[in-house]
Amino acid sequence: MEFEKSEALSQLYTFYGVLLTQRQQQFFEDYYYRDFSLAEIASNYNVSRQAVFDHLHRATDQLQYYEAKLHQKAEYDQLDAGMSEILRKLTQNDVASAITKLKELQDLIQED
Repeated sequence: MEFEKSEALSQLYTFYGVLLTQRQQQFFEDYYYRDFSLAEIASNYNVSRQAVFDHLHRATDQLQYYEAKLHQKAEYDQLDAGMSEILRKLTQNDVASAITKLKELQDLIQED
């Protein structure tokens, strides 16, 4: 479960990480990408372990808030799944279905 949560947060960070404060970005990257402990991060930045925890908590809340409002990851996932389906249909020589799916994706893109 923890791995799935980390993976989901990492994906959200890809979309919205630039919207976080610099300190939140540093702590997030150290914790989720470099696998540093809270104590290691606290020591590296000369802050308390609680301060690191608070920054990470706010960062994850903000990432989830941005996705709830902007839906960039959800839309990307939908487009990615659609493109995979189009490629599958083309490899099966089902060109008509691939074109139909491509038109659906085009409509999705134009909605934004």
